[in-house]
Amino acid sequence: MNDETLPESRADLLRLMKRFGEINVKKGAEELDLSASTIRLHLAGLEADGFIQPRLKREGIGRPTKMYSLTEKADRFFKSQERTFLRKLLREQISDGHTEWLEEFIAANCRRMREEWQKSLAYASPNQRLEVLQQLLEEWGYFPEVRFDEDQKLVIEFFHCPYPNVASLVAKQCQCEQKLLEELTGTSLDRECHMVKGACSCRFRSEEAMPRE
Repeated sequence: MNDETLPESRADLLRLMKRFGEINVKKGAEELDLSASTIRLHLAGLEADGFIQPRLKREGIGRPTKMYSLTEKADRFFKSQERTFLRKLLREQISDGHTEWLEEFIAANCRRMREEWQKSLAYASPNQRLEVLQQLLEEWGYFPEVRFDEDQKLVIEFFHCPYPNVASLVAKQCQCEQKLLEELTGTSLDRECHMVKGACSCRFRSEEAMPRE
């Protein structure tokens, strides 16, 4: 288990949930030899951080028991080889020339993103659209900066790539990203720098000046 900076007792509670599926305060106290009040405190902290979720379990007459189980967010504390496996699979498929299916998947994924993001942008006023776009990019993990330069040209800059392995192996990923940005902003963009080629960011600039609402 990858405990990171999680306190030992809380890490132990996550291990118990991984082992038993779900636990209650009594089970946690018995297994860890801690008081019920201490267990409740740790469970409340884990729930507040989004690592566990509660449910009420009813058994016969009386008050229901609150049971706790892991959320997907808690997976970060348990080692996984999936990322390494998928990276190796991707490289092997590309080295064997099997890229058509991957390019189709990338294009379909960009289409889904465009449809979802256009719904969010549809509710934004003209002067809020770029602010909403930056928020969407942040939520997707791009660490973006959206601004206008001194010539009133739109500048969109990414300081992080959520798909570094895919982007370095399949050009379609970056091509689709640029097309997505152009469709969402309604303007043609020039790519000025590229992380795949060693730059510290990916920066796009509109070919023409854009009116600021």
